[in-house]
Amino acid sequence: MRNILKAYDSGLNYIVFSGEESPGCGVPKDSEEGKEIAAYLAEHPEAVQPEPLPPPPTDAQLEAQAEAQRQALFIDYDHAVSKCRRHIEEGDTSRDWPAMLAAWNAYGMALEALNDEPGWFRVTVWPTKPEI
Repeated sequence: MRNILKAYDSGLNYIVFSGEESPGCGVPKDSEEGKEIAAYLAEHPEAVQPEPLPPPPTDAQLEAQAEAQRQALFIDYDHAVSKCRRHIEEGDTSRDWPAMLAAWNAYGMALEALNDEPGWFRVTVWPTKPEI
């Protein structure tokens, strides 16, 4: 069995570290080695450590995620505006298409304005989509 400095219990596997600078090695709990590790950890509970949390996302990651969502919402906006315009051009009076177009245009302007402020991506208040 390998030398164990510390180990994380990550569900179906143990992540075992043999030194401070060594990379962790995943060992399935149901393997022979996994059973040996379980016995060792039962005798040496100080070796079991909580699995560290992942680092928080960077500003670049947060901004990329928020911008991707904003672009997806622009696609919805484009489809809705096209639909409203098509109904207006066809003379469809079954709904108030001009009012709906105005609501979607206001929504599009709100989407455009989202990234006007520095750090907009950290806590984003997304505009509410109009109903169509």
